Amino acid sequence: MAFTVQREDCRLRPPGEGDRERLLAWRNSERIRNASLSDGIVAPADHRRWFRALRASAEISLVFEHAGKPCGFIRTQGLEQGKSRCEWSFYIGDDQAPRGLGSAMGFLFLEMLFGAKGLDQVLADVIAANDRSRRYHERLGFEATGSRRIRRSADEVEVLRFELEASRFAARKPRLAGEIFS
Repeated sequence: MAFTVQREDCRLRPPGEGDRERLLAWRNSERIRNASLSDGIVAPADHRRWFRALRASAEISLVFEHAGKPCGFIRTQGLEQGKSRCEWSFYIGDDQAPRGLGSAMGFLFLEMLFGAKGLDQVLADVIAANDRSRRYHERLGFEATGSRRIRRSADEVEVLRFELEASRFAARKPRLAGEIFS
């Protein structure tokens, strides 16, 4: 039997002090680092500074829970007063999480950004070789608009820029909700 995601089992919440070590473990997992623009190991002291700044920032940073269990992390970057767009980054940190939770997390976050927060556009950078992330963004309605090369710790990679307009998400939202949630 296939796993189905119930919307009522999903929740986005601000990170608490109890999430600090979990987020460090997720950030330092090989799976997450390989998919990230910054692929180095995060030192505990650097993570503590990042976590304090994260909690004090005007950016939106949320832990995704499914059935009461923390499974992922999602955040904005570049969210500034008076601007109607931001970048996002995210990951499902729990490597035992069922398939489909990343789509649920992204859908709920986009719904919040375009709804309650009133944004017009969300931007994303995706490593070109990361087919799974590319397909994920395309499924949610993002469109590739350009690319650039960046240097990571051990390699140089092509990064694709994706953009999603609020109107495009709104048009796709009912169908996506039906596909993601049972």
